[in-house]
Amino acid sequence: KDVDLNGVFGSAEKIKTISLPKNLSKIGSMDFCLCSSLETISIPANVTEIGSYAFQDNKSLKSIIFEGNITTIGAHSFDGCELLTDIVFPDTISQIEEYAFYNCISLKKISLPSSLTIVEEFSFGNTGIEEITIPKDVVLEKYDSTSFVQPDHNINVYVYSGSWIDQNFDTVFS
Repeated sequence: KDVDLNGVFGSAEKIKTISLPKNLSKIGSMDFCLCSSLETISIPANVTEIGSYAFQDNKSLKSIIFEGNITTIGAHSFDGCELLTDIVFPDTISQIEEYAFYNCISLKKISLPSSLTIVEEFSFGNTGIEEITIPKDVVLEKYDSTSFVQPDHNINVYVYSGSWIDQNFDTVFS
């Protein structure tokens, strides 16, 4: 049964691993924030949404494994996960909300999913991202010029010639 736990596991400093039920469809707001020992999280295939602040400031989190059907990554969901290096986005994600991966300073390389239509402000701001690959069929309906802003380094962005991203590159990555 889905229940918004409202941070019930927040600040659980000794949790290293979590085995989420396969029938879970949503991870609620602040459910696992500040779990300072959590290293890896596997998101079951039935989960379609990760709530705001769900995994914020998990300083040991290195890897997120999405098993399937997630469509929305909420605001600040992984904000401050400083050791996060590995994310493979499934092609079901359509929305990444504001500050979702902000301050993920160890995140160096991402490939955006082709299903992505919304990338809100500072979604990938102030990260360690050096390389972004964007599929040719990505068309952003909503984005912000700060979505990928990096104050201290440049990013190599790989796009397909003639794609929507290529035609709107200067406004998306201004």
